[in-house]
Amino acid sequence: MFEATFEVYPEVKIDDVATAEIERTVTTISEAEIDRTLEILRKQRVHYHARGDAGEHSDGGADTARKTATA
Repeated sequence: MFEATFEVYPEVKIDDVATAEIERTVTTISEAEIDRTLEILRKQRVHYHARGDAGEHSDGGADTARKTATA
């Protein structure tokens, strides 16, 4: 017994695109919508480090910096 699987694509005919009409839509975005979206993106990309551990974007927190400066 044999099993075969085929992908069948429909035949698509494209007419003359020179006569096609395209409708361009315009969207207005407010400053509040931009601020809200930026806040969502900030929350999605947050990462945490244990206090005292140097992270990729910090010196490890104020406690570590103070101990290093006084040591």
